[in-house]
Amino acid sequence: MKKPDGKKAPVVGVPVRVPGGLSYKSVVRDQPETPAVKETPKAAPSPSKTTTQPMVDDRAKRVAALREKARPGAEVRHKKFGTGTISMIDEKGHLRVRFSEGEKNFVFPDAFLNGFLSF
Repeated sequence: MKKPDGKKAPVVGVPVRVPGGLSYKSVVRDQPETPAVKETPKAAPSPSKTTTQPMVDDRAKRVAALREKARPGAEVRHKKFGTGTISMIDEKGHLRVRFSEGEKNFVFPDAFLNGFLSF
């Protein structure tokens, strides 16, 4: 089929439901359809090992410093519960802090690194 300007119109396959499945029929379209799914931008390349190494070293240094400070009897602060005292640290990394409204459990050193507790 020709368009009024003399060019051939594109022929595209359109899925059609028929008993027993799908079939395709050829349909002449004036303009091709735009794709329904847009291409997603490619993700940025992952950082190399050299860029992640300083972050690992920095975390190790911060954890070492926290281990020195975190002792039973040490005073810590929490935004909601206020000032408390470390009552126990076990070998699995659990920390128990006694606040005025009761004892609360935290994971060491994550509670300090994520900002829940501070000295």
